[in-house]
Amino acid sequence: MRKTTAALSAALLALAYSPAIGQDMIATFEDDTVWTVAGNDIDDNAATAQIAVDNDDFTQGSGSIVIDYDYSGNAAFEIGITKEFDPPMDLSEAQEFAIDVKGDASSEQDIQWYAVMTDVHGQSIKYYMGSGYTENTIPVHRPKDGEWMTYTFSLAELVWQEWGNTAYRPPSLSEVESVTFYLQQVSDIEDPGSTTVHVDNWRYSTSTDRMMTVVSDDFDYTSTAEMLETWSENFSGGPNEEAQSEPSLNTTNVFAGTGAMQLDFELTGDATNWSTGQRAPQDPPGTVEDLDVFEIAIAGDPDIPDTVTFSIDFEDSDGNRFRWRANNALLSEQYDRLVLFTERDVATEWGAVRAWENVSHAGDPEEELDLTDIVSVRVSAIDSGSDFPWTGTVLVDNFLYHIPLDEDIESPAEATATRDWTIYH
Repeated sequence: MRKTTAALSAALLALAYSPAIGQDMIATFEDDTVWTVAGNDIDDNAATAQIAVDNDDFTQGSGSIVIDYDYSGNAAFEIGITKEFDPPMDLSEAQEFAIDVKGDASSEQDIQWYAVMTDVHGQSIKYYMGSGYTENTIPVHRPKDGEWMTYTFSLAELVWQEWGNTAYRPPSLSEVESVTFYLQQVSDIEDPGSTTVHVDNWRYSTSTDRMMTVVSDDFDYTSTAEMLETWSENFSGGPNEEAQSEPSLNTTNVFAGTGAMQLDFELTGDATNWSTGQRAPQDPPGTVEDLDVFEIAIAGDPDIPDTVTFSIDFEDSDGNRFRWRANNALLSEQYDRLVLFTERDVATEWGAVRAWENVSHAGDPEEELDLTDIVSVRVSAIDSGSDFPWTGTVLVDNFLYHIPLDEDIESPAEATATRDWTIYH
């Protein structure tokens, strides 16, 4: 997986990433006491919802959760059932997710479902659904009347949970603190009603044939000098270079493979609002026009002040950039497997937030990054505070991007009594 100086070049499309094969359970739905029922349809509209274990109707194990929901008839209101994990669940090897759902005639007509995984930083990833708030090609998933269906999503088919996140903070799969299964009334519903929905068998796989994963950089270099042939541009900030960083190859603390890029930061004096980091020039320029999701693994340093923004940027030849602010990755020395979504067309006028930030050249908000003219990738830190001097170390590894292969999301569920999985009750 040796890199060229064009980390996003078309030549890298041949470098497919193949994780180890395996499956694990996220939730068995065989114990209703570990689930909490809540939602704005209950809070605002006096709807009701109850759950119980159904030991007669399920797709695996010995039962499923049945949800009896008396809904209000108010479009887009919802209820959810939430399970928390203590300690958090590590999904750092997950490539594919699946869940089994069955409904009745009312839910197939009036209800759509979606599911959310939330990390320890409060950031969420959504198993996608159609939305009436913005135009998109995402299908609405509705529980099927009397038929168990399996819904399968690769990492490339998940989406940014724009309603439940802090703006510009990527979610992590390394420490998932809770999962929630939602039932939401569709946008054209007008009347109250009752529905019964079963859910079972929420699992993940460490391999998938639903997407192609491309290595932008695995950082498996043989030396610092070789790494700097790709990440060749160091930049410091401040009139006297008060913000400095030094790159090196780390071969002992890695997320995957044999190497990670280590950035040792030193900020002194008047370093406020000056950035420093490392760039990887792209020659020829790359494109991210058709990509929906990247991922990157980052380990932080508790000694870094909380006023520091750590970011991953794409830059075009006019100096325009799109930037992910990965501040949450600096909270721990342990690696976070961060998911960097590229969805921009979210309905911010209704309170949603965006996955990445446009940083236009010369401050012109109308001038956006040219997605077909990526001339550099950069990782950097900038401190807006005044707690100087300080030093800190950040590790970067496993920079990948994923391309969906347009497989069907829905398929008839296969009922199985037992499976060779690790079960989380």
